[in-house]
Amino acid sequence: MADSGFLDSFDRRKLNPKDTADFKSRMIDFLRQNRLAADALLAGNVEMLGMEAVKKEFGERWPKVRARVLLLAENVIKKTITSNDIYLLANDEQFIVMFGSSTREQATMKAKKIAKDINERLHGVGTAADLITVKSMVVEVPRANTEALTKPEAIVETVEEARDAEEAEEKATVDDATKEAKLAFWPIANVRKKLVSMYLAEIDQETVRADIPEESDTGAVEWATDLYVVGEAAAAVKAAADMKLRAFLLLPVHFTTLETKRFRETYLEACKDMPEESERRVFMLVRGMPDDVPQSKVHQTFSYIAPFFAGFIGQFSHEFDRRQRLEGVNMIGVATDPGDTKEMTGALHEGMTSFVGRNSGKRTRTFFSGAPNHAIATGARKAKFDYVQGSGVAPGLKVFGKVFSVG
Repeated sequence: MADSGFLDSFDRRKLNPKDTADFKSRMIDFLRQNRLAADALLAGNVEMLGMEAVKKEFGERWPKVRARVLLLAENVIKKTITSNDIYLLANDEQFIVMFGSSTREQATMKAKKIAKDINERLHGVGTAADLITVKSMVVEVPRANTEALTKPEAIVETVEEARDAEEAEEKATVDDATKEAKLAFWPIANVRKKLVSMYLAEIDQETVRADIPEESDTGAVEWATDLYVVGEAAAAVKAAADMKLRAFLLLPVHFTTLETKRFRETYLEACKDMPEESERRVFMLVRGMPDDVPQSKVHQTFSYIAPFFAGFIGQFSHEFDRRQRLEGVNMIGVATDPGDTKEMTGALHEGMTSFVGRNSGKRTRTFFSGAPNHAIATGARKAKFDYVQGSGVAPGLKVFGKVFSVG
């Protein structure tokens, strides 16, 4: 790739930060012409395309290939957006695309398509897959001073401030809800041995001060929840070790927490407080892993926290069938759950049986988590999952560490 192309490219939908007068004029026109934008920039229609991982992937070669990579990304953006949309390069690490006449859902779908297409083209020139990240933003337009958003620096600052404020609010919600919370340790049954020698750590919902959302647009709820659980688990692992209890602990973490740099950094700091026993007795249950996640992405993501734990179990949908392609990343097992299903149905039975059939292996264990009742827990055992957990197996306990037999 030669260092040419992007800086000289022109498109009337592209804002040029170097031409401040033109930037200001076109930004004001954009806000005036698009009612959605004028009401709330842009009611979720601002999409940030992060290229931090791309820059890191190229390393020392980045200055030489930068312009061509950015041109590649720009060409994809131009093919996807409409005449009502505008975009700009905020810095080496992010594009900002503003959709003027799309709903929030439409803008998100378009941004994800842009990221997917860029990733595929970059992968074609030898990079790892799935490097571009997508982030939706809600940014209020200052009605009394629309010119506040007519400088590229102001837009970048406003978008980032909005992101930070939204994440801080969501984290505060979790922090407040868990001020007096405790962990519950759910026994995990080894089906073949009829033995409980592992527990899943979860927030005890009966001890929280308010309901915690299961997911969030920003990923901050998941991150804050993960931080709380790993922080409380450190003391529990140490206590079990002091009492010479030999059970293993399964510690949940969301894939987005490990994938997103700013979330990952604080999570890694929390991991440093885990006792040495964690390297031998604690496994990570990584939730929310896409079924089509590339092996390179899994390897990179797991490598950040690998020094602290004994291994990983990836949680996927019932349709997951790529276990063999993800070998070699220290993933000792794959897991799934019943989703929203509360009754044992033919479809759930088929999903369970197929999942086990596709993903069992000599070095890979299959886990079924969150069985809500005895019928579904029994169904998981009959489907020949290696391990089954949930209230249909045994209730959550206040402490963990004891190994015991189950009928």
